[in-house]
Amino acid sequence: DSMENEFTCRNDAEDISIFGYECSAELPIGDENKFYFRCKDQPWLNDSSERNANQESFVYVLRKVENPLQIDWIEPSSDFEVSSVPATVVLKVHTSGGGDYPRCSYSFTGYDNMILFFNTYSELHEQEFNLVSGEYEIYIECSDEVGDVVRDVVNFRVIHDSASPQIARIWREGKILKIITDEDAECSYSCESCNFDFDSGIKIGKGKEHSISIIKGKTYYIKCKDEFGNIPSFCSAIVKPT
Repeated sequence: DSMENEFTCRNDAEDISIFGYECSAELPIGDENKFYFRCKDQPWLNDSSERNANQESFVYVLRKVENPLQIDWIEPSSDFEVSSVPATVVLKVHTSGGGDYPRCSYSFTGYDNMILFFNTYSELHEQEFNLVSGEYEIYIECSDEVGDVVRDVVNFRVIHDSASPQIARIWREGKILKIITDEDAECSYSCESCNFDFDSGIKIGKGKEHSISIIKGKTYYIKCKDEFGNIPSFCSAIVKPT
């Protein structure tokens, strides 16, 4: 009874909704936007002592956001290779600014049919897909409780890599054999035959550039495999320096 402001409440029988009866008021916004609400039932009773009131206030705080909601980055945002299809791809969207409860949705067809991310309502939003090889365009829309809405579109291509790495160049400099592969690879060699097990061979480094010391008249059977484990059934190269 000592609180200085009143709500306007809709208390007629036809005013009830699935949430109950609605009360509304205009709130003065200043530096300290903290409000305390209490309600009292049975408004048709004239004697206030017979009505039941909240003994504790509902505390409501309005916070002004410092910066509007924005999308900082999206992954994946470029083409990438996978070892098998369909491949598990996690779409990640990072947002900042805005309210306390940002949420993101996605669609493969446009902004008219958006689907809420499985993991959202935080700065990092994630959605897992099983994708086959091909080009993809995904529409992204993020919003918050303040009413900010931001949109972006990401394009990328899923490439199925089932081929073993190729040797692009091989040459000798004195007693050193140098090898360049067409992709990052790990190479090893044997002096016995091409039938050697890759893991039991002598390792000659990772990356695109590889080198080994060689001896005249000796045969070097070389195999290279990529990050997905693609490896030739025979040899990547056979070298016998003379």
